Amino acid sequence: MGTLVGGIPTAVSSAAATNAESTRIDSPTTITEPGTYLLESNVDSSEDGPCIDIQSSDVTLDGRGYELVGTTTGESIGVRIGSDDGQLSNVGVRNLVVSNWNDGVRLQNVADCRLTDTYLSLCESAVVLRNSAATIESNFVEDSDGGILLRDRSRGRLVDNTVKSSRNSAIGLFDSTAEIRGNLLAEGRQSGIALSASDDCTVVENVARGNRTGLSLTQASSNNDVSANSFVHNESRGVSLEGQSGPDDDSTSGNRVSNNEITDNGGDGVFLGGVRESEFVENTIRDNGANGVELVDSGANRFVRNVVCDNAGEQLVVGGDSNVFRNNVTDCREELVCEVPVDDELAA
Repeated sequence: MGTLVGGIPTAVSSAAATNAESTRIDSPTTITEPGTYLLESNVDSSEDGPCIDIQSSDVTLDGRGYELVGTTTGESIGVRIGSDDGQLSNVGVRNLVVSNWNDGVRLQNVADCRLTDTYLSLCESAVVLRNSAATIESNFVEDSDGGILLRDRSRGRLVDNTVKSSRNSAIGLFDSTAEIRGNLLAEGRQSGIALSASDDCTVVENVARGNRTGLSLTQASSNNDVSANSFVHNESRGVSLEGQSGPDDDSTSGNRVSNNEITDNGGDGVFLGGVRESEFVENTIRDNGANGVELVDSGANRFVRNVVCDNAGEQLVVGGDSNVFRNNVTDCREELVCEVPVDDELAA
């Protein structure tokens, strides 16, 4: 297949191109039979609906570095994967350029898909999963409203992607779960990673920099593991956890945030609002433009062995009950360690 050069696949021949059983595509196409399909040229389309519509299981689409060019008006879709006749599985899309669509790649009711080595730009949403499961790996997304979005109880493995200059969240989960690992999320106008009503996610070894917020958990997102990430140089907060608001309040809880670098952000390093029973362990939270750690109406959270110092505001601002801070360094020059439980009366 083609290789990524500067994030863009090159159009080169692959071994699959010599396979006599492969089907060549050079125009908008609906795929209804299993098999391997190869792009033979760039494809332009100004029509509503999908340019490539995959309605069969056991399909591989190899773009060979060629481009699908569309229009962001109406319901335009670069590649749609899904069928009204039942759930699809074993679908692969690779080595493709997708530009200027409402949805670049959309999955609906797909049990097993793999999207790799694809460049997506100038889309309303670059990649959208709805009630689907997929591996999204080694793709490059830029200058789109939304980056990689999972909705409606989708499940994903999002690995080694780059998402730059998104106007909404670079990676956004809504009532979904995913492994989010090794991604670069940069220069977006909203969150690098946003989890909303999403539980049991693993967020590991990502870099979120230059966004509005590095990581945002809202709407009772719970039992997520966030570790070994860098949330740096974001305009507002580095990490923000907020519970669901309204009369049916349901707090965000049970999250573990450990071994992260949360530095040089414009606002608070870490903000908790309506959060309970979460753990922050061995994070570096320093040189942020407001408070190091701020809790509002949050309780029974534990902060252990963190470095929280050299932030422009207070190092610790605690509002809530039964929060515990132990063995945290709060003055880097003097290595002052806070070893006692901290409640509202110590919030000064």
